Amino acid sequence: YGRGRFLVKFEPPSRAMPAAAQGVERLSADEDDEEVRLLRPKKKREHFAETCATCRIRKPARTHHCSVCNECILKMDHHCPWINNCVGYGNYRYFFLFLVYMCLGSTYTCIMTAWVALSPARYERLPIDGSERSQVMFALLLSLSAMISLYVLSGWNLWLLLNGQSTVEYHYNRFQKLQARNRGIVFVNEYDLGRRGNFQEVVGVGRHWWSWLMPSI
Repeated sequence: YGRGRFLVKFEPPSRAMPAAAQGVERLSADEDDEEVRLLRPKKKREHFAETCATCRIRKPARTHHCSVCNECILKMDHHCPWINNCVGYGNYRYFFLFLVYMCLGSTYTCIMTAWVALSPARYERLPIDGSERSQVMFALLLSLSAMISLYVLSGWNLWLLLNGQSTVEYHYNRFQKLQARNRGIVFVNEYDLGRRGNFQEVVGVGRHWWSWLMPSI
């Protein structure tokens, strides 16, 4: 758990290169929006997909601007207050493993607390009084609520991972699906590699099926 949280916090989320490194000029603030729109390529898979309205630079595809970090993050999922860092292409694997480890830890805590709290016979063997029994019940309810919340969050991120999209892209793609339906066409996520391919793209491919559970492959 400790190593997973350390990697998520300090592993960079793959920030987009600055304008000087990209070999493009930063757009001046006095340029009108029409000229900025003309700079956008027509095809989504071109290297520089669009222009960031805040940074005033052309950014790669699947890059979004974080208002907290004030930088463009490649494949940005969200800005996580737990780690005070953005979750993106460079550290999404560690964030997902962090959630998996937290689920396992909360499940263990919930089972061990329930093993004591829900068995009156064990109260007689342990040197605890009535007030301490209520504390055990409170710990059980607290661990149970934390476990349920973590499983819901982990399930949501697993669904996003298997469908090849981030949280930001999910809301964008949902809007695109609605527009496509109104035009009578079918929206297809061009970054979807299939569930197996999407999973391996994030967690990697190891020698064994359980290798993805390790902090490093």
